[in-house]
Amino acid sequence: WKFDATNGSQIGILGNTSPTSGYPTSVYYAGNSTNGQPSADMDANASYLLVSHSAANQVRLFNHAGSQLGSSLAVSTPMGVALDASGTAYYASGSDIYKASVSGSGFGTPVKLNASSYEGSVRRLDVATDGNLWVALGGASNRVLKVNSANGSVIASYGTIAGRKDGVYNPSDATHGGFKFVSDITATNDGGFVVSELGVPRRTAVYSSTGTLVREWYGGHGFRPQAAGDPTNSNSVWMHSGQAELAKLDVN
Repeated sequence: WKFDATNGSQIGILGNTSPTSGYPTSVYYAGNSTNGQPSADMDANASYLLVSHSAANQVRLFNHAGSQLGSSLAVSTPMGVALDASGTAYYASGSDIYKASVSGSGFGTPVKLNASSYEGSVRRLDVATDGNLWVALGGASNRVLKVNSANGSVIASYGTIAGRKDGVYNPSDATHGGFKFVSDITATNDGGFVVSELGVPRRTAVYSSTGTLVREWYGGHGFRPQAAGDPTNSNSVWMHSGQAELAKLDVN
């Protein structure tokens, strides 16, 4: 689906032309599944749409009409993808990032960007305003990196290794702030980035170009039957977050 970013109105659908026929057959929702090919991530520039299919071990390139360009790239469990304005595609596999040129004929020859694997699995990435990459790591890291888009070297890193620690959430505390289970990252026009997270607290947060928290919004947690009221405080509840965490929430 394509939407107008100013008012949320639907512009069109790539693939099937009828909204009543289900998900598009040519382009896939990130995180959903159609025709047996789950999609992990997608990104677009003025000419192309880049999509990763983690279960199908493919990265695919489309034009804005929904037609695939060239052959799919065979990639082991690809996750985050990003496209820059000049026609370079970046995609993540495991703890590594690869890049390839793109054109109307499809992909050029991919090359590995980083000389050494990163400290955790690369979950998501996006092109920063300076042309480098914002990279969200999962696994043992749970940090955000700024990576040189030419050679894969780490320019800066933010957050605590292994993510937020147990305890009361405090965004200004290095131990109980930072990042946890980042589900997506995107660059902002002023050089910073935005993350969305599935960890406790589930949030969307804006960071500056130097990794300083600017603003955050807390979202609702999915319904879970594993929850119970706190018998010592009628304004709080214990619940399972769905991400291997037990959380105490203020519900007043």
